[in-house]
Amino acid sequence: MAAAPARPAASEHVYRALMDTAIDAICIAGQDTTIIEVNPAAEAMFERTGERIVGRTFLELLAPEERDRVRERFGRMLERGSDHDTAVLLRGSGERFRAEVSASRVQIGEEMLTLAIIRDVSERARAEQAVADSERRYRELVENAPIGIYRSTRDGRFLSVNAAFARKLGYATIEEVLALDLPTDLYWDPKERERLFARSEELGGVATFEVLFKKKDGTPLWIEMHSRAVRNEAGETLFCEGFIRSIHDRKRAEENLRRSEEQYRLLFEANPHPMWVFDTDTLRFLAVNESAERDYGYSRDEFLAMTIRDIRAPEVRERLDADFSSSPASDSRRGLCTHRRSDGTLRDVEVLSHPLDFEGRPARLVLAHDVTDQIAAERELRRSRERLRLLSRRLIDAQEEERHRIARELHDEIGQALTALKINLLAVPQSPEGGELASRLADSMSIVEQSMKQVRDMSLALRPSLLDDLGLVPALRWYAAHQAERAGFELQFESEPAAIEVGPEVAIGCYRVVQEALNNVARHARAKRVRIALACRDGKLQVSIEDDGAGFEVEAARSSASRNQKMGLLSMTERTRLLGGRLRIDSGSGQGTRINAFFPTGI
Repeated sequence: MAAAPARPAASEHVYRALMDTAIDAICIAGQDTTIIEVNPAAEAMFERTGERIVGRTFLELLAPEERDRVRERFGRMLERGSDHDTAVLLRGSGERFRAEVSASRVQIGEEMLTLAIIRDVSERARAEQAVADSERRYRELVENAPIGIYRSTRDGRFLSVNAAFARKLGYATIEEVLALDLPTDLYWDPKERERLFARSEELGGVATFEVLFKKKDGTPLWIEMHSRAVRNEAGETLFCEGFIRSIHDRKRAEENLRRSEEQYRLLFEANPHPMWVFDTDTLRFLAVNESAERDYGYSRDEFLAMTIRDIRAPEVRERLDADFSSSPASDSRRGLCTHRRSDGTLRDVEVLSHPLDFEGRPARLVLAHDVTDQIAAERELRRSRERLRLLSRRLIDAQEEERHRIARELHDEIGQALTALKINLLAVPQSPEGGELASRLADSMSIVEQSMKQVRDMSLALRPSLLDDLGLVPALRWYAAHQAERAGFELQFESEPAAIEVGPEVAIGCYRVVQEALNNVARHARAKRVRIALACRDGKLQVSIEDDGAGFEVEAARSSASRNQKMGLLSMTERTRLLGGRLRIDSGSGQGTRINAFFPTGI
């Protein structure tokens, strides 16, 4: 180590002890800033021996970019006598490090020296930089966080909030929020904050709450608040900090779910029809309502120990698995089943089932409607209709048989008797008696002819022989012409083709429909023109009767016919239906009438 200037002997020991034991690096330079002595700490700091430091200037220990700045400060230091600065220095290896440098001018004897004390603060600088970086990242995190972050005082004032906090509450700026009074401006219930604070104190200052806030526009907002109390050494709360996040959608969903569950309970428990839920894997009952208990005679505990196989009729139990394997489990299903009650009675049930998730397991909700009485009534109605159909057919057949018999008797017996009477009367004028007898006989002849005509008309009305002898079209043409002459209307008769062959039942049914229609025209319509058209296409016979008469209200006429047992319209409809056809009537007051009847040809 280079020799230092002479010092008093009494202080030499103290000086050397200070130089050797000092933690900081000590460098002593002459008036020209050339280093003349250093301590061991300096050698260690600069990674050089004393001989390699002594003889250099302070500026040579500095990083190049620092030298101009320090030279300028060193010049001012010479004027003031001392200075303090932080600078970047170089170790012997060229490594840079930051150090605090305190320099002062001291005079020892006649010599003016410069004393520099250097402290390595690079670790501290790095730590301070890390803290600064951490603080910056924290601020960025807080400001850009999607959750609302806050800090507030014990008495209910905000110290700080981030932008997300303001946005969640509907405020445009952070300053608006900082001006709020927490209990009155933020909490939906102003007393809620004190209750939550007291609860937080009980939990040691760290707590999570669900609380209803009030947004800027006055609407409610459910939030989840995570709060932490920051305390001093005495345990007193300095401030509270934490974050909030909106749970409004979740709360609304929970409320909707609660309402749905209430509606479900109302629908399920109070439903007048039996309802139950069963596991689709095990088929075991999971829940039943009171109606199911009442209608099936099982208690709720008994139901929950059973499967749906247990209430199926024995003969259809095996179909249950097939029913479930035939369609996807996600489908809603409707069908008829036969169920067995606890007393063994069987009931016909219409069931509607829908898939659902019940307490985490796949299940189905079933509504059962007992239709035993309804099905029995429908069966009885079908049987009654069938009996009525058979009776109606039998009645019509009996009427036709009776008419046929009467017509045959009129023709064969009464007609023959009247013919014989006519022959006998024809022989009377040849007798020798006088003119008065002849006059009486002539009158008798007229009466007999009129009677024969009436008998012939009755016979044709009861069972027209033309229908059996010539067929449907000639019979209808003759009858329509006869009615036109009697009632005084103009007749238009058409047939396509000219000859139509149909079965005997269809022929008589068609004839009776036309007969009834023309009778109604003659009695009620006051028609001037009547058109009858027959057509046979694609195995169907269509008959159309149109008139330009007074017309009538069809539905009113049908109701009147049913009440008064007038068989005109009813017999036309029934005849057509029994033959497998259909009848349509179009009419209106003052609009005339059109009747269309459609029959299978029956061949």
